[in-house]
Amino acid sequence: ALISPPMYSARLAYYRKPILITSALLSIGLAIFGFGSLGELGTQGFLADNSESFKIAELSKDTFVALDAPIVGLLEHERWVVSDAEFIRAFELFLKQSKSLPVKSVVSAFQYPSTAKSMISNDRTKALVTLRYESEKVQISTPELYDAFSGNPLKISFTGEKVTQREVSKVILEDLEHSEMATLPVVLFFTVWTFQGIIAAATSLAVGVTTIVSSLSVIRLVNFATTMSEFTFNTITLMGLGVSIDYSLFIVLRFREERRKRPEQS
Repeated sequence: ALISPPMYSARLAYYRKPILITSALLSIGLAIFGFGSLGELGTQGFLADNSESFKIAELSKDTFVALDAPIVGLLEHERWVVSDAEFIRAFELFLKQSKSLPVKSVVSAFQYPSTAKSMISNDRTKALVTLRYESEKVQISTPELYDAFSGNPLKISFTGEKVTQREVSKVILEDLEHSEMATLPVVLFFTVWTFQGIIAAATSLAVGVTTIVSSLSVIRLVNFATTMSEFTFNTITLMGLGVSIDYSLFIVLRFREERRKRPEQS
C-alpha cells in the first residue's frame, strides 16, 4: 500500500536522528572521494572531434610541426651556434636532465637531422626541441619544468600547449579564488538577512555543501572516462550554492507561511 504524505512525513520526523547521522556520514564519504578529483582535473577538458576549436588545433599542428608536441623548448646561447661542441654537450646535458621528468620522448635536430630546416634558426644560434609526457594526465607546473633544467649553460625557454594551458589556468584560478573570497562574506550576509535567521541560513549552506560534494563525486567518476576541466569545481560551487539557497529559501518561506496559518500547531 502507498504511504500517505502525512504518514511519510511522520516517519521521517520519527527517524530524524538516524537519517541525519546517515546523511552526515554519506556526505563525509562523498567529500573524501569527491575532493580527490581536484588534483585529477585537466586544463583543457573534453574537446569534441567535430568542434571548430578542435579543427583549428589540428590545422595548426599540420602547419606548424612543432606544435604537435605538448611542450616546445627553445635552446640558445649568445656565443655558440648549434654546431659548436659546447652547444652539443649542453644539449646532451639537457637530455640527461629531462630524465628527471615523466617525459616519454625528446625530439630535436641533433637526433633527427632531417628536421633541421624546421627546428634550427637561419643564423644557427637557436634550436627547437619537443617533449612528450608519458601520459596525457601528467601535470607539471612551469617552475618545476624550469627547475629540472637549472644549471644548463644554454638559455632555455618553454612554450607549447601544456605550458600555455597551465599558465593561463593558473592566472584564471587565482582570479577566481580572489573573487570568491571577496564575494563569500557578501553572500553570507545577504543569506542571513534574507532567511531572517542564522539557523535557517546555515541550513541552506549545509544543503549547498552537500550538493557540491555530491557533484564532485559524480565529476570524479566521469573523469575516469574523459578529461574534465579544472574549472568544473568553480562551476559546481556557483551553481550548487545558488540552487541550494534558492530551494532552501522556498522551503523555509513555505514552512513559515504554514506556521502563520496554523499557529495552534506551532
